[in-house]
Amino acid sequence: GKYPIIYSNESFYNNELGARFNRYLLFIANYQFAPYVEGKGKHNIWQYSERGHLHGIGERVDLSRLAKGTTLQDLML
Repeated sequence: GKYPIIYSNESFYNNELGARFNRYLLFIANYQFAPYVEGKGKHNIWQYSERGHLHGIGERVDLSRLAKGTTLQDLML
């Protein structure tokens, strides 16, 4: 009974998926700017880097943040 979280880069989402999926939770990657979602949708998670560093991990990692108004509770099944 839950909708999935859709993960996409911003360009693909806006050009191929667009407003048809705006009711879903959106996890959008854009490494230069905060994502823009066409139509009345909004992103819930922004992946802003693929080159982050976390103490204890020897490789680069993706870095993401929750959008204002989105909580971890919103993402839980």
